[in-house]
Amino acid sequence: MKLANCIIAFLFLLAASTVGINTVKAKTLYDDFPGNYLDSSKWNQSDFVREVSGGKLILKTKSTVANTYERSGAEFQDPSSINSIQCEIIVNAATLDSGTDTESFARIGGFFYNSQAEGGATGDVWAGIHIGNRGSGLEAYWEVSESLNDDLTSWNILGLETIAGLSLDTGNPYTVKLEYDGANTFTFTVAGLSATFDSGPARQRAAVTQSKALAVGAYSNGGSGSGFASASFDDV
Repeated sequence: MKLANCIIAFLFLLAASTVGINTVKAKTLYDDFPGNYLDSSKWNQSDFVREVSGGKLILKTKSTVANTYERSGAEFQDPSSINSIQCEIIVNAATLDSGTDTESFARIGGFFYNSQAEGGATGDVWAGIHIGNRGSGLEAYWEVSESLNDDLTSWNILGLETIAGLSLDTGNPYTVKLEYDGANTFTFTVAGLSATFDSGPARQRAAVTQSKALAVGAYSNGGSGSGFASASFDDV
């Protein structure tokens, strides 16, 4: 009887082992990462890099079909004390998505003041200077916008212009500077050429949203998920 039980147990273990081997053989490789980017059909999150390498801050981001507005950034400590930001930017890649309103960039920017006497973030004024691609190759362009609600989801673009006279290429370093005068005037400088914006609303108080940052972004609307931005920042 004991011998019979042992034989039955052995046969059971052998069968289980065989089933296990067949199950392993039936498994399919999910991803061996053959390309330069994460496959958005397999992963919920796309490429996002924030690291220091070779003495520079490296930022990368990629848009996806599900997330067509992607950014990677590094925010400053104590942003309320900062009225001027200067650094060296090298745009390594600025690939456009196939959607509408595509944009791939590196930038410095943040919130500088509020145009309302009281309340929440409505009236917060954001300003930034970009080196990026909006469909006509690499260019430098500045933007000043005012938030129309406390959630920062609706905006009035006060000014948005390209700095003329520049010829920019990926892989080349450019000195970029944003200056705020403490009232309502901003000066944007890239590679020695400057533009000034001073026709925004009057300052009433400090910005409610305390954030200033170095960043890269890949934007689109209804795109394919192919937008990609990569840049290095130095000497901030």
